[in-house]
Amino acid sequence: MREYLMSVIGAALLVGVVGMIIPAGAGEGLKRHVGLVGSLCVLCILISPATKVLGTLSEFSEGGWSGWFEESGEEYSRKYSDFLLSVGKENIERGIVALLGEKFGIPESECSVTAEVRERDGELEVVRVTVVLTGKSVLRDPYAIEAYISGLLGCECIVK
Repeated sequence: MREYLMSVIGAALLVGVVGMIIPAGAGEGLKRHVGLVGSLCVLCILISPATKVLGTLSEFSEGGWSGWFEESGEEYSRKYSDFLLSVGKENIERGIVALLGEKFGIPESECSVTAEVRERDGELEVVRVTVVLTGKSVLRDPYAIEAYISGLLGCECIVK
């Protein structure tokens, strides 16, 4: 910004000095032409930053804006999909904990469930479920829990 201001001030001073150097006998016509050329030079320096803005706008008019919105839309879709997967995963895990409590009498405090999920054809698919038992629930039959979860969700189940 400092260089820009120095350029404008320097050009204006130069035009003023050249205007004063022109001899009085040279006529008003010459002074007017020199003043006009000098003013045009100062004007060009003043509007030089605008050319950068116009160049940027021309890039966007050639498809830059649509590309920007498409990238933004793709990014939004990816984040939205990731969010839905995480919410669905959390709900599945809470649901399995509740089902194990109902079916096997395992308290929520003694059961931790981790589900691996993925999106397949626009639907949420459970790939694997890991159940970690603690406390007195460790004594429950892990094979019965694995069979129950595997039969319910149609995926691999591991009980630890």
